[in-house]
This record gives sequence, structure tokens and C-alpha cells, in this order.
Amino acid sequence: EETVKWITQYDVMRKLQISRSTLHRWCKKGYLRRYTMPGSRIIYFKDKEIDDILSSKCIDESGNFDETGLQGETAAAFSGMAR
Repeated sequence: EETVKWITQYDVMRKLQISRSTLHRWCKKGYLRRYTMPGSRIIYFKDKEIDDILSSKCIDESGNFDETGLQGETAAAFSGMAR
């Protein structure tokens, strides 16, 4: 079983080179899945999911999200999200 590495929204913004408002918009649209830990209000993301998005070229040159590049577990998780 693989250990999950959790990262904060600030790490995600840095990795994806997006603003906070873009991050929130993508979460609201279901492009990114966010998690909270019991008893905490801090929002976390799975590092692997963010890395999968980066490696699949889901962000076009204009900074828009393109889900067609998703593959594997991230694609399966994405397809199950409400939009």
C-alpha cells in the first residue's frame, strides 16, 4: 500500500503556477479534488493527483484545464467527481 503525500493549497498553486482564485474555481468545477482532515479546516490535496495533472499536460498554454489528458487513477477519480 502506498503512503499518501498530502500537500497544501499553497503547494498546489506553486506547482501548477495558478492563482488562488483559479485553484478555487477548478475545485468548484471538479477539476481538482480537495480533502480535509477530521477536526481540521485546512484543505489538502494528494500530491500524486497534482503530479498526474502536470505530467498529463491537462493545463493548456492559456492556463485552462483540459481533462482529456488525464489517465489512470486520476482519470478514474476525475470521472467520478460531480461537475
